Amino acid sequence: KLYNGAIIDNVINYVNVTGTDNQLGGIAGNVVNSATVNITNCKNYGNITSTGKQFAAGIVGGGWSCTKISNCENYGNITGSTYVSGIVGEIHTSFAGAGVTNCTNSGIVKAGATTATTDNGSADLFVGNIIGKLN
Repeated sequence: KLYNGAIIDNVINYVNVTGTDNQLGGIAGNVVNSATVNITNCKNYGNITSTGKQFAAGIVGGGWSCTKISNCENYGNITGSTYVSGIVGEIHTSFAGAGVTNCTNSGIVKAGATTATTDNGSADLFVGNIIGKLN
């Protein structure tokens, strides 16, 4: 988990990450609500495989609040149920400054199921090359 004020810069992950948790990422699992976090110049080469309900991505599984991700690259393959992507599983742009800029994904992104049940009981699939769901 990343908390308010966290700055992650020039981190490279080469390790495969596999788990049953809801939030898996090559650099960070999630950003805590109401936190301002900057993630820059990071690279993920590891494969990310989640058998949990939601949020798997090459950089950050769940990037809520004011998460700013820039100049990051993912090369690993990403597999999860829903909210799956190469950079961030979900990001909320309703917070000023939140967003993803100048990031690339070269890995394969796929949902591991044709339907998914999230913590709130919904069955929506959100899968994307860069962002799984833009809120």
